[in-house]
Amino acid sequence: MWIEKIHGFMETNDKSIDLTIFYHQSYYIYEILKGVVNFKINKLKNNKTSLQISKIVDSKETTIKKEDFINWWYFERYSQLVEEEKNIFLNFNTQKSEIYKQINAIKDKEISEDDTDEMKVSKEKENQEFAQKRNVLLSSIKERADISNRDIEILRKFRAMMTNLSDIDEFMKCLIYIS
Repeated sequence: MWIEKIHGFMETNDKSIDLTIFYHQSYYIYEILKGVVNFKINKLKNNKTSLQISKIVDSKETTIKKEDFINWWYFERYSQLVEEEKNIFLNFNTQKSEIYKQINAIKDKEISEDDTDEMKVSKEKENQEFAQKRNVLLSSIKERADISNRDIEILRKFRAMMTNLSDIDEFMKCLIYIS
């Protein structure tokens, strides 16, 4: 779920952001959380504002307190991200095992001394084709490994954001300007 939300953000975001800049990071988090946790700024008297936080579960939106958001951020979201990282890793290993089975099933033709020259040439050609098929499958493993590693790293970085309470307070202050 989280990796799809992050990829969706990366595909649709038209702003240039630098995640080392806290305001940019706040915007990134705000956008990623949309549909999971929503934030609404309410204007009060005397130019003051209040922040309303809503958590969405099974398409039902429920208002939560800041403390509930903090607990959700540090425990539930964190666990979801760790679980998603594990699933990406396990899915890759399953795919890799399946591809290695395919590779191992491709057996070279044995060339014997009794084969005619024509048969030897034919078998050598087939063996070259088999080698090419194995190389394509090996390349596929590398591509999938690169994608899995990239996605796991993206999730780890997201998991490492806002690691203390002052970050959450600053995030919530930034929401006044973001939302």
